[in-house]
Amino acid sequence: MKTIFSPASLFVLAVAGYNVISTYKYPGRRVISWFELATDGMAPDWLSQDAVKVTGSIWTQAFRNGYMEKSGAVQAVVDRIRSVSNQGGVDIVELAAGSGVTATRWYQLLRGKGIQVRTILTDLQPSISEWDKLVHKFPDISYVDHPVNAGEAGALLAEKYHDLGKENIQVRMMHLSLHHLQPDAVQAFLQDSFDANSHIFIGDLAPNLGGVLFNGQLSFHHFVKVLPGILIEDPIKILLIPMLPLLMFAMWHDATVSVMRSYSHNQLMEMMVEGCTSQREYRIQTFQSVSYAEYLGIPPILPLLRDPVMQFFWAVPSPHDGCANSTGSCMIYSATEKNSVIQTITREEPDKESRTTFLLGLVTLMVAMYSVFPSFGDRETVSSGRRHTDPSIKQQCNDDVLLGQPAILAIGTAVTPHQFSKERIIAFVNAMKHIPDENKSFHERVVNQSGIDYRHFGFTLEEVLAGKGLYGATGNPGVIERHRYWAEWAPRLAIEATQMALDRWGGDKREITHVVFHSCTGFKAPGVELDIIDALGLTGVKRRLGINYMGCFGGFTGMSVAKSFVLSDSNSRVLLVCAELSGNCLTADTDRSKNLCNAIFGDGAAAVIVGPGRVGDWVIGEQVTRTLGKETRGFMKWSPTNYAYEMYLSKKIGWAFGSDMFFGLKKSFREAGFRLDNPHDVEWCVHPGGRKLLDQFCSGGIASLGTDRHDLRHSYEVLRTHGNMSSPTIFFIVQRMIEESELQGPERKSRAVCLGFGPGLTVEIAGLHRVNTLA
Repeated sequence: MKTIFSPASLFVLAVAGYNVISTYKYPGRRVISWFELATDGMAPDWLSQDAVKVTGSIWTQAFRNGYMEKSGAVQAVVDRIRSVSNQGGVDIVELAAGSGVTATRWYQLLRGKGIQVRTILTDLQPSISEWDKLVHKFPDISYVDHPVNAGEAGALLAEKYHDLGKENIQVRMMHLSLHHLQPDAVQAFLQDSFDANSHIFIGDLAPNLGGVLFNGQLSFHHFVKVLPGILIEDPIKILLIPMLPLLMFAMWHDATVSVMRSYSHNQLMEMMVEGCTSQREYRIQTFQSVSYAEYLGIPPILPLLRDPVMQFFWAVPSPHDGCANSTGSCMIYSATEKNSVIQTITREEPDKESRTTFLLGLVTLMVAMYSVFPSFGDRETVSSGRRHTDPSIKQQCNDDVLLGQPAILAIGTAVTPHQFSKERIIAFVNAMKHIPDENKSFHERVVNQSGIDYRHFGFTLEEVLAGKGLYGATGNPGVIERHRYWAEWAPRLAIEATQMALDRWGGDKREITHVVFHSCTGFKAPGVELDIIDALGLTGVKRRLGINYMGCFGGFTGMSVAKSFVLSDSNSRVLLVCAELSGNCLTADTDRSKNLCNAIFGDGAAAVIVGPGRVGDWVIGEQVTRTLGKETRGFMKWSPTNYAYEMYLSKKIGWAFGSDMFFGLKKSFREAGFRLDNPHDVEWCVHPGGRKLLDQFCSGGIASLGTDRHDLRHSYEVLRTHGNMSSPTIFFIVQRMIEESELQGPERKSRAVCLGFGPGLTVEIAGLHRVNTLA
């Protein structure tokens, strides 16, 4: 009994029951697939959108790899359209368009061939949000914003597009969707296309075992490919990760069902010849793809590997009575004359990008193991009872080697004079005009949950309440006023921080050979670096460099530049200064993502002297930059408007960084020369983009490496006392770490990991190694 009612057997029974019920409900076409439940109006939009993204990814890759352009089917379509479109162009009507990606690829392909194209997207469940993006990007793409049945498209299209198929030829297209239709629906689709004098192009799976393997593999591959983007776009879906095995089964189930239901070329031609009442003549070309073995690039050792994986069907009005270039009614099809149907078999070229289901499964398993076991691939090897460490790491940590390498010699910091507590910053925002009450309540919640107790600004709350100063007069000052604030305070903080760094260094300020300055909250020419040189008498400076708008990781960029100067000349002493006046970016915008900076950012500056390392200094090790995918470019933005410096912070930032680090952080650490056998053996200096971002690294967080709040104590403390000051923040943290390290004596740690985050989205990693007392 236990065996009969085990979870596995119950699951199989449930699937069997599902198949029986759907067969009863949809007779003649066997089983309805789970994909159909998601995309044919039977599932909420949040699920259907993800389903169509998978199929969209398939066609995107085919287009980018040149596979669409190489295939015989595509070339035949292009040639035919070229031959008949001399009087105009082509109107493509994509039925069951899904995400719209496939039709868009055709649009781009034909446009690249010099053919004028207009594309119309339709679907039984329109993907309006996805289609809107395409419409804004491509002017000749439009869509029908209500459900369109493929068999009834003609009337709906004629009502909205009065010139459809008049100046241009019309092509009805359907990709990987025909097998979802029952025979009567296919008949209706063909009849509707004939009545419109339309060309027809169908791309679908081959009805054989090769098609099953190909479809299952392709769906699985592209699901894994688009999954990170889906989770970044809607982080709540990460809760569905435990259902991943079920989704994998669903894909294989649908691959089998889809191929079982695919129509063969003969079936389609029979339906055209015997079932259609139109008296029109069509020329039919059919295309078979490569075999599954050819697709994989392996010998066809099994019969099923010889099966073609896809098939294409191209029906065009035949030349008749000299009307080859016409779309008029002179194109006649005779339902009784089967010989008028001409079939040509063309074989496609193999896809050059071969990969196997087995290899993909193996890679997925390795990724899973890598993610589940924190120290997998990062631990020391044990052989014959002796422990062996990577020699390159051992050499890098050797004090003899570190001595004289580019290192942090001293750090100085400065903030604006007026400290704002939580209560005062809430009162400040509540006093700002133009902010709706609900946004003020939202701001108060964010401030109270931010982990920030204090921030510093160059204005006072009393000035604001009295209607004076930067924010007092209008509550939302213009760009000129905001720039004045930066131009006043940036040099002052930069000079103050530099003086502190020089005092802590104890060297001769005339030995400073380079000055590097970064800011992403303002600019001026000549730059602030000259203000520093003039104010402090840095007469030995040979070169100065201004770096702007790198965002919160600007300190890492400056550190890399300073390191390069020292490596090129060991006599160099580089002064790196980062100054940010985020107080000029506070805004009264009604968009929460734009006024989120009101709750997080504060003013601050840091100065770092970089030169050849001495005993007790921290050498700057390897630095690694990770740039996240294109979908994250708009998550963090800064731009000037007529009335403000507009800073946009998406709520998806934390999850985007967290998920990227979950999959790629260890690799980046290895590139930076770190082996994290025990995360508690190193110091952690993580840029506090926000409390939630820091929490990602703690136990239970998606980016956790076994670290906890104590490991990140310096980051949490700087966030608490100063907020996020953008680029100088990392040096406030490093300075706290160094000061604590000096008090620990021989028990101190000799390595530190620095992590930064910023626009792009971008992750920066830098290693620091302390030069200990030499024996």
